[in-house]
Amino acid sequence: MKYTAPFIFAITIALTSCVSDNQEDFYKSVECDTSDVTFNGTIDAILDRNCKSCHFTGNGTGVTLVSYSDIKTHVDNGRLMGAIKHQPGYSPMPQGGKLDDCTIAKLDAWISDGAPNN
Repeated sequence: MKYTAPFIFAITIALTSCVSDNQEDFYKSVECDTSDVTFNGTIDAILDRNCKSCHFTGNGTGVTLVSYSDIKTHVDNGRLMGAIKHQPGYSPMPQGGKLDDCTIAKLDAWISDGAPNN
């Protein structure tokens, strides 16, 4: 009789502690919204956070990403996405690790839209 209370307690905890065993409930996917990507609202901020601290005017790297025209030049010649996607023949950027897939998808969406200065 003295083991009944702890046994009931253990069973109750075991049965209620795991409400769901569906992996999708534990790891909800976050969708990447690429529907309204603009240069001024999205792309420039991404480059500010990840690129511009090294790729400023006179930095000695040969790649400047300060103005829209600087960035557009590297979009048009393929160097921007080649480096960001870590493709062969390009210096992988940013140094220290690859951008997350959503950020890369936003850059791709903007470029696919013609890389407008919007």
